[in-house]
Amino acid sequence: MIDALGTAKDKQQLARIVLPESGDMRILQAAIEIDKADMAQIILLGDKKQLEQKLAAMNYSKPTSIQVVDNRDTQLKKHYAEVLWRKRKHKGLAKHAAQNQLDKALTFALLMLEAADADAVIAGADTSTQDVVRGALQIIGMKHGCQLVSSFFLMVFDDTHSHYAQQMIFADCAMNIAPDAKQLAHIAGSSIKSAETILTEAPRVAFLSFSTNGSADHELARKVKLATQLTKECYPHYQIIGEVQVDAALDKNVMDAKYPNAEFTPPANVLIFPSLEAANISYKLVQRLTNAKAVGPILQGLNKPVNDLSRGCSVADIVNTIAVTSQMSD
Repeated sequence: MIDALGTAKDKQQLARIVLPESGDMRILQAAIEIDKADMAQIILLGDKKQLEQKLAAMNYSKPTSIQVVDNRDTQLKKHYAEVLWRKRKHKGLAKHAAQNQLDKALTFALLMLEAADADAVIAGADTSTQDVVRGALQIIGMKHGCQLVSSFFLMVFDDTHSHYAQQMIFADCAMNIAPDAKQLAHIAGSSIKSAETILTEAPRVAFLSFSTNGSADHELARKVKLATQLTKECYPHYQIIGEVQVDAALDKNVMDAKYPNAEFTPPANVLIFPSLEAANISYKLVQRLTNAKAVGPILQGLNKPVNDLSRGCSVADIVNTIAVTSQMSD
């Protein structure tokens, strides 16, 4: 799967990605696979001797570029506690409370990222999504001008199912349950920027609905139409269409029949769904019917890359998330 998401780079160019959950064997196995493929420089948190023994027991020993940082080190904790205190003192955080928060590996990892000692953080194998996102918002914060954190799945199709595209972005599949028009526009804006980073073709964005160009007069269709208009105002040089049904968004013949005057060339490669319900059902349905790889959820809107894993994730899921995160950290 690594080959489908990127290529190996020189060691000096590799994104430094912290994996704070080094007690999980899935994390260690994924770290080994990424290190072998030269896709990222992995930083593990924990006891250096113990982790090196575990890696050796997995038949992986030096030479390796996997770095181990001991998050129990007193001087490091003191340093990062100072970073946290300066970041959160306006919220009433006391220095001793900042020091106590460094007992959490996730907090330590996020502060490494905030202090530019790493390029990205990936967690969630043993941590709830709520804790990952909350920590990221408190320490990393949102990008300037961004009003919400959203997510996407990168859908990667095999040769049999790549008639429309080899890779597509589905958003928002994990974060915002019932976004209004402005929120949908923000999700689309973030997705456009993500697509520019990881897709090989220029973003072609479709706001999906059960209606195409006013074929149904309903508030849900009107919401999607308004979101489309707002996004076009902010991104006038991109191909963007909505509201539109998914068959028209993907197939030129259907588009010509349903929306003959559309200034849009199918197939879309960025699909913006009207709700979390629709998006979550769709990516899982497509994944199972086509055997597509669904990589994510990849978070967007944060000031620096932080990504969440499912607690039921496989080693392949972790590897793919690291690969995409590495691309987005360049």
